[in-house]
This record gives sequence, structure tokens and C-alpha cells, in this order.
Amino acid sequence: MDIRVSTRRGAPVLVGLLMAAVSVALAQTAPLTQKAQLAPKAALAQTDPCRGQTGRLAQRLIESGRCIQVPAVLGQTSDDALRQLAQYGLRMSSAARTSDDTPGLIIDQEPQAGAAVMRGTTVKVTLPYAPPLVLPELVGTGLDEARRRLPKGLGLNATPQASVRPRDEVLSQQPAAGTQVRRGSVVELRVSDGSLVEVPGVVSLPLATARRALAEAGLEGQVQQVDDESSDAPIGQVTGQEPAPGSVVKRDSAVTLRASAGLEVPDVVGRPLAEAQAALQRFSLGTTEADSPLPAGQVLEQTPPAHARVAAGSAVRLRLSNGSVVTVPTLQGLSRDEAGALLQAGGLQPAIAEGPDWAPARVDTSAPAAGTAVKRGSTVLLTLVLPVWIWAAGGIAAAAAAAAVTAAWRGLRPRPDPAPAPAPGDVQLSASIHFNTRPLTAQASGPEAPTLGLRASLLRGPVQVHEHQETSP
Repeated sequence: MDIRVSTRRGAPVLVGLLMAAVSVALAQTAPLTQKAQLAPKAALAQTDPCRGQTGRLAQRLIESGRCIQVPAVLGQTSDDALRQLAQYGLRMSSAARTSDDTPGLIIDQEPQAGAAVMRGTTVKVTLPYAPPLVLPELVGTGLDEARRRLPKGLGLNATPQASVRPRDEVLSQQPAAGTQVRRGSVVELRVSDGSLVEVPGVVSLPLATARRALAEAGLEGQVQQVDDESSDAPIGQVTGQEPAPGSVVKRDSAVTLRASAGLEVPDVVGRPLAEAQAALQRFSLGTTEADSPLPAGQVLEQTPPAHARVAAGSAVRLRLSNGSVVTVPTLQGLSRDEAGALLQAGGLQPAIAEGPDWAPARVDTSAPAAGTAVKRGSTVLLTLVLPVWIWAAGGIAAAAAAAAVTAAWRGLRPRPDPAPAPAPGDVQLSASIHFNTRPLTAQASGPEAPTLGLRASLLRGPVQVHEHQETSP
């Protein structure tokens, strides 16, 4: 069939009629199955002769103004695409398709860009559809873990905040866990900067343990120890702290600790037991006794020593005098009775070892000697001498007088007659008859003079001897 198309006016109508005739002819000669496939195209061709045209024919239709070339709207928003298509006299419809592409931007269009269509044709665009995402729980996780948990397609913004929680731990999230959000949404997180520390409680802990606990908590500042003698806690045990447990402070802050310094043991040596007990009430007191000349119950020694520091309730041992030892007093020169009374007052028994047991006698020595510590009730032996007065004629030496006294008293007992007054020119000497010598001897002292002959056998010679006292035993 030879079809000629005129370019004169009225040509579009003629072309349309010719194309319709061709379609009818084809429908009559094609198999039934082909009719079913070609009929829609024929109907579409009747309504839009531009659709499906390609190549030079499509270009001619576009250049003639009968057809519109579809612009590209991929990657544009629906609003931008609508405005652009309207400029070409085209309409737009939209549909959605599940996709991970950027939300809101066109991912497909039909007809494709560059196709020829009639003015007023509807261009169908496809927008990506992403189902809402459910936010997981991020609070309590670390920042890195939160990033791993966050669904793909969501943004994250982390803001540091002062907190006692570990550094980078998530403190809060917005929107909250379980909220459905669109892809591209940004989740706001508050994360700990780790700059704050909660002060742990260390009261009742040993000081070394308390310091380790503070260091582990991030409190690296100066730790001060304050001696606390008012506490009965063991030495070095923490009795107080500042700031209080649970307080929130900056990391590396200082914590002041009050630690027991123990108690100072008072000095009770030399004090009676009652006074020592009053001074040691905060200690555990123990006592033992020892022989001592000090009064019974007086503290002789203490352990620990005075001024030592120990924990309250610690044992303090006292060594007490049992008063069983006395010291022999000085007795020399005392009379027999005076010496006996003094010894008995001190818990000792007197006994005469040597010398006359006469009242005028005087103690010369004692055994044990003065100052010796002995058991209470011990016997002290006394050595007695008989003191005499000597009036010698002028010029007689002390040695000569002593010899005369010795001779005069040998084998004699003292006479009770009173001592006469010395004659003018006589020299007064002193002497003692020692009865623990054989023969009896006398010692005299006085002004020395040239040695003269002495008739020692004469009682009424130049030397006269008299007792100190006028009474006789």
C-alpha cells in the first residue's frame, strides 16, 4: 500500500486517519493472540501519537512542536520535578518503592528522560520509601557501642556532660528508645566526660586500705592524716572523712581522713596503785608484785613505757612493790633503846652482837650495814661502845689519855657517881670503850701535846674517866 502524507494544512488529521486504518487492517490479518497484544498499543497510538516514537521521526515530531521531549527529573525532589515538568506542559504522578536511596529524591521516571510525548502527558516518578526505624536503647552503653547499635541511615550527635559515670558512657538519648524515626534522622546523645567522682565511704577501714580505695575511685589528690586521740579505734583506722561518703567531687580532689593515732600511755611509775588505775582506765591493766623497800602497792615498772602510743584497750603491765623489803636505817651514835625503837618501827628486829648491854652504850656499827635492803622481819645485829669523857691534865696527849682509859676500864664496870667539873688547865677529850677487842681499848681525840710519861695504873693520876650518862644499867 502506498501512503502519501501531505504537509499541508489538515495533514495531522489525515495522518491520524491513515494510522487508524493501518491499525484496523493489521488487527484483521494478525492472529488472535497478536490482536490482544497490539490492541492496547493501537489505542494508545490513537490518543498519543508521540509515544513510542524514536529516532528521526521522534525528533521531527518534537521539532514540529507536536510532541514534547520529557526532561530528566531523576535525583530531584518531587516539588522541583513538578515545577520542571509543568514548564513543559507535562503532568506528574508519584509512587513509592522500598529503597535505601536518599529519602525525598526521585529514583525513577516513566517515560524516561528524552522520550517524546504529547503535551499534557503525565510523567510517573518513583520516590524511595524507607519504613520507619525503631531506636534501640543506647543509655548505659559506651559511645562506640552506641554507634554500632544505631540503625543504618541514622545520624548521631554526642554532647559531653559532667558526670560520675565512666567517660563516654551514654547518659541520655533523644528521641527515646522505642521511638520510630525516619531514615536520615539524627539521634542526640548526652555522654559522660568522666570529670566527676563519687566519694567512697572509707570510715572504719585501715588507713592504707582507705587510700587504695580513694585512688581506685579517681581521687588522686593529697590525703591528709589527722591524729585523733579521742577515738578508741585501733591505730591507723579511719574514724572520719571529709567530704562525706556519696559526695560528688571533681576527679583528683583531695579527701581529708581522720585516723586514730592510738593513746599515749601515761607515766605511773612511783605512783600508788589506785592512782595508776585511775590514769589507765582506757587500757587493760595487769599487775605483778616484786620485793622492794618501797611502800606496798607502789608502781616500780610499767610496760609499755610512758609516752608510748598503743590502741585503746591494749594491755599495760605494772610491777608493784609488795613492801616486803626494808632498808636498814642509819643507827650509829644512837643509844641502845633508840636504835631498837627505830628498827622495830621499820619492821626489823634488833639484837646486840658485841658490847655492853647498858643504857649508856651507843651503836657503833650494824650488820647489815645502814642502807642495805633486807626482808621485813630480818634481825639487825648491833655493836655497842661505851662513850666516856676524859679530863686530862694539861699537856697529856690524846693517845696517852686513850691508853690510860683502856687501863682504867679493863675489867671494871662504870661507876654511877657524877662526873666532876674539870680543874683549871685540864683538857677535855672524848673516848669510847670498845668491848669487842681483847684487851679492851679506847680511842681518844683532842688537842695534841708533847708525849709525857703516864702512870696508867693509877685511877687518880693525871687522867680522870667518866661516863657520858650518870645512870648505870
